[in-house]
Amino acid sequence: METAFFFLMFSIQAISYQMAAFFFFLSLEKHPGIRNTKVSQVCFFLRLSSFGYRWFNFLSLNTKHGSCHQIQPKAISVSFAVFLPSLLIPGEKVTLVMEHQNDINLPTWLRKSYRQTSVSAIAMAHDMEVWTLQLPVLTTLVFPTIPLFPQAKKCTVIGGSGFLGQHMVEQLLARGYAVNVFDIRQGFDNPQVQFFLGDLCSRQDLYPALKGVNTVFHCASPPPSSNNKELFYRVNYSGTKNVIETCKEAGVQKLILTSTASVIFEGVDIKNGTEDLPYAMKPIDYYTETKILQERAVLGANDPEKNFLTAAIRPHGIFGPRDPQLVPILIEAARNGKMKFVIGNGKNLVDFTFVDNVVHGHILASEQLSRDTTLGGKAFHITNDEPIPFWTFLSRILTGLNYEAPKYYIPYWVAYFLALLLSLLVMVVSPVIQLQPTFTPMRVALAGTFHYYSCERAKKAMGYQPLVTMDDALERTVQSFRHLQRVK
Repeated sequence: METAFFFLMFSIQAISYQMAAFFFFLSLEKHPGIRNTKVSQVCFFLRLSSFGYRWFNFLSLNTKHGSCHQIQPKAISVSFAVFLPSLLIPGEKVTLVMEHQNDINLPTWLRKSYRQTSVSAIAMAHDMEVWTLQLPVLTTLVFPTIPLFPQAKKCTVIGGSGFLGQHMVEQLLARGYAVNVFDIRQGFDNPQVQFFLGDLCSRQDLYPALKGVNTVFHCASPPPSSNNKELFYRVNYSGTKNVIETCKEAGVQKLILTSTASVIFEGVDIKNGTEDLPYAMKPIDYYTETKILQERAVLGANDPEKNFLTAAIRPHGIFGPRDPQLVPILIEAARNGKMKFVIGNGKNLVDFTFVDNVVHGHILASEQLSRDTTLGGKAFHITNDEPIPFWTFLSRILTGLNYEAPKYYIPYWVAYFLALLLSLLVMVVSPVIQLQPTFTPMRVALAGTFHYYSCERAKKAMGYQPLVTMDDALERTVQSFRHLQRVK
């Protein structure tokens, strides 16, 4: 009867500790600045354990040798409270050291029978035999932890102030992730995230943002329209190599890169292209050239044996609310009378990808890597999976904002030849004057060729399906840019 009562009371205490710990860590997760304060968490459990003291004060148990000992309740409570942090405290390991055995009020007979040395790094225990119950009293403990809020739900978004980055942060928060943001500029103010300002080429800046997280989403890049070769190489290549090394140093387990499907595009038709196509030998611009180098570096860093997994997400033509590139540039061109001509016959199919679908692909890749490490080191095309004629897509945005759609047709070869002549002219006059034409062979190729990509690998490997259809995506995008519409 006494044994059953003992186990009943011990179970009640365990459940009480578990519930209190749950609500304690729940409150910590809402205050990211203190959620890693291990010392205060250990102190919390030690103080919590004192409540068990009163439950055992009256209990006196006989050992099987017949001698009677009053088990010190604090010893029981502390041993149990020391065990709980091993299950609940986030991090890699917990170390709890009692400076003196009297600190936990061990029974005199136990203090004399087992001596703790100062150099010991392993748990010391003495088995107190209570009939058939083995109850350890611990004075020093070092062991790995299984956090209540897994480290897998903690991530950093590099480039989180950008267009894609902001949408990614919002979706990660909605899915229960704790999120750090690292960027060279403060693009938004969200109290739910911890923001780190810095240069991704600086390991000193980057390391604090990556320490203690499981996954890094790297979507930082200069916009393709900048046409700044040095900047592209510094950020996309040198910066990414620094990201890889800092991830390894900080113990990050997964690195998900935002690449582009254009790494396999050379200005000629691609229809339903797969990830097995080789990298472009002649990239269409400096942006794509450095994205190839970037993707090679990230995928090449995949190392399952060292618990470092990587993947590259290849979207194409990202668009959506808050887009700072595609829609604003399109509207500016329309206002300046530059959207009059259709290059080619207007039937060339192209992939455009709504930003929510791009984010969804990133998160799926991260989560699936945890289940299937063989996906590491691979690239995945992520699109809306609804190829649409290039000029139809642009026209739907223009007409949705009360601008005229292009209506005059110019043969593709004529447009490409004119763009090539203009590029040669720019090269000739470059010693005297610096020009940055918008009508380039690259842009003609993008506007006049087929280039759409297969998502079958992403569908089979991680169950990808677009969350938002093209019709809904265009409607949402147009509605979000009503401030740019033409007033009739």
